[in-house]
Amino acid sequence: STEVGDTFLVAVSRPLVSYDPSEPLPLVLMTDADLAFGATAQVVRLMQLGGEIPPFLLVGIGYGSLREAQEMRARDLTPRDDPESSLCQGAGECGGADRFMRFIDRELLPFLEARYRIGEDRTYYGASLGGLFGAHALLRGSRTFRRWVLGSPAVAFGDFAVLDVAPDGDPVSSPIAGAVFVGVGGLEEAFV
Repeated sequence: STEVGDTFLVAVSRPLVSYDPSEPLPLVLMTDADLAFGATAQVVRLMQLGGEIPPFLLVGIGYGSLREAQEMRARDLTPRDDPESSLCQGAGECGGADRFMRFIDRELLPFLEARYRIGEDRTYYGASLGGLFGAHALLRGSRTFRRWVLGSPAVAFGDFAVLDVAPDGDPVSSPIAGAVFVGVGGLEEAFV
């Protein structure tokens, strides 16, 4: 990626079930592929085989190393630097969410569209910092995805700043385009 200045490992899982190849496939794009792509792909395949969910292309963005993933995800998935956060102190750099979104829009999606028949039906899925990134992109006005699945988004990062700012710098007040699902565990008191 020239936008981020790094190399990403992009994992792709095509549906195992039959689908009309003349029709574009929906896309589900997820972050944290180093940790969760394999399990997610297996669950998706089982649910598709059982007819519980439709066929779609699952794409995961990772770094190729679990050891480096924590540092890199802090760089890419946070909307701003937070010197008070131990996450940013350990990573050395935070606040690259806007660059990462440009990577998705300008580099990754064209790369995928050149190789797969992808339609406009696109979903973003991210958890924890990935959920924070999704919330940031959504509230900054991204129209890349129709659906957003945010699992336990780390909205407390940076003193909840992600919830205060819209693209024009004013408090969030305009309607959000698309469907948004936010899931939080009952024992996650910091998020509730």
